[in-house]
Amino acid sequence: MSFPFDAASKFFLSLGLKDWLVLIGQPTDMDVEEVDSDLSTISAAADKLIRIGGPNPSIKHVEVQSSHDIDVPIRICRYGVLAHYETRLLIDSTLILLRPQANGPELTGLYIATSEDGTPYLQYRYRVIRLWEIPAQFFLDAGVGVLPLAPLGKIDNDDLPDLIREVRIRVERQLPPSSWNDYWTGMSVLMGLKFEPDEIQELLKGIANMIDLRDSSIVQMFIKEGREEGREEGREEGREEGREEGRDEGVTVGEIQATRKNILGMILHRFGVVDPKLKVRVESISDLAVLEKLLFRAADVQSPESLLDPKDH
Repeated sequence: MSFPFDAASKFFLSLGLKDWLVLIGQPTDMDVEEVDSDLSTISAAADKLIRIGGPNPSIKHVEVQSSHDIDVPIRICRYGVLAHYETRLLIDSTLILLRPQANGPELTGLYIATSEDGTPYLQYRYRVIRLWEIPAQFFLDAGVGVLPLAPLGKIDNDDLPDLIREVRIRVERQLPPSSWNDYWTGMSVLMGLKFEPDEIQELLKGIANMIDLRDSSIVQMFIKEGREEGREEGREEGREEGREEGRDEGVTVGEIQATRKNILGMILHRFGVVDPKLKVRVESISDLAVLEKLLFRAADVQSPESLLDPKDH
């Protein structure tokens, strides 16, 4: 399932590639460029592949994780091997955990596959960075591409207002006004991983009037990724039926199902729980246009109860 913080992370990665290289401990003066991370040979897509130029070019693979997934190590191995196959360059993988809930005992920095007798036949090393262990000041020093991660770092709550003010000064000084909407939208989404909606509203007061979700490329990216997931699921269902109309119908049904999931995922992300009655009501809606409207609302409502409130439509 696509989540809004996935789109936000990718936005900030693209905004400041060299800033993220500083974060993963790989600063460089060489030219860097974003590499197409859609390793479509077997439908794999890494979060970000960064090519570092120079006499010894290499690829830095950055994977961002916000929730616990036991398959993360093997997935990183898969991406790394595919990226090496496609580019024939050295691949250096880093896993960035956005919050403690994403941590797990299997995230050791080494994926090992063993045979039946326990003999290792495949090993893949990767770096693990846990944001909550990093002082917030580090992000302020690293650049605007990673500034939005500062609230997720190690910081006392009493220092948060000053940190937000510093971020605002830096953003307005270093970025054009045309990028502010996406920047603050993305930052508010990432803050939702750690703070309650009312806390975010208080911390970002004075900034909220700069945020227009309908005009945000981050929200559009989130919706697009959800649609693509739904289409792919629908195609698979259609293939199983073995007929063209089955594929077409499957794509539409898949988009509807994916949009429902993303609405509920957004509510879960922002409020920490989804009421079973709300889940039933959302899953009863089959109009894709209505669901996409609700997806925008889910990113902005002040409470889950008001999502389907006719007075607010």
